[in-house]
Amino acid sequence: MKTILMMAAVLLGAAMLTAEDTVLNTWDLAKGQCSLHREKGVEVKAGFANGAYRIEVLKNLDKKAGHNIQFWCNSNQLKAGVKYRVDFTVKSSADAKITGTVMLTGKPWNRVVGKDVSLKAGEAAKLSLEFSLKEDATAAYRTPGLFFGEAAPGTVFEISDIKLVEVK
Repeated sequence: MKTILMMAAVLLGAAMLTAEDTVLNTWDLAKGQCSLHREKGVEVKAGFANGAYRIEVLKNLDKKAGHNIQFWCNSNQLKAGVKYRVDFTVKSSADAKITGTVMLTGKPWNRVVGKDVSLKAGEAAKLSLEFSLKEDATAAYRTPGLFFGEAAPGTVFEISDIKLVEVK
């Protein structure tokens, strides 16, 4: 009896290991597949280098407006009731607070999920946002949308390894 239970446990464990999430999209940041927005009073130097999209904050007159520096990658054709996860890595040269979101790319800017994250200087943070939609998407969603608006001048962010996953 113990042998049968042990075999059943091994088979069940093996079945759980083979049921993997499906990667639906990865973004090639070197090819400019994502977008950067900065509002009036903000200057940044941005581009792809050393495997990451780098954003260096040169000037930020209104650090209280968390939305004044934005980076995002768009996803279309998201389906209602499907469980998704967007995974990405962010590193900062200084301690910094950022916000990661999944939200509509245009008005009314509906946010599906959001998470405030405190980054430690020099430490890469692997972040994930899980979400599902109540209705099929009829417009693009930012997956992820990242807000760096509270960053001080001189702060450099590195964004990498962005992927959209269907969670099984």
